[in-house]
Amino acid sequence: MRAGLTSEREMDMAMAANEVLTNALRYGRGAVGLWGWPHDGRFLCQIQDDGPGIADPLAGYLPPADAMEAGRGLWLARQLVDLLQIVPNSTGTTVRLHVDRYGPPQA
Repeated sequence: MRAGLTSEREMDMAMAANEVLTNALRYGRGAVGLWGWPHDGRFLCQIQDDGPGIADPLAGYLPPADAMEAGRGLWLARQLVDLLQIVPNSTGTTVRLHVDRYGPPQA
């Protein structure tokens, strides 16, 4: 709330971060880090783990198959935030979530 998010955007970010954090804890290795900060009219949340990364470069872009029991987390997170970035690096994977601090743009 102190970052200026509307209550709807707070919930969107919390749900998206929960999905990504769950993936990091389930599939990553070692420590998992979580950071959040306001930046240029947005609120960012970064989740980092020491896992092997995400093999599918399109992970979370396509809706999951109806029969799948897992695999919905990144797709759901992408639906809730304005931007989701996945950045693999030599020590693990970083996922950064962005939401507009003042609500979605007006059409």
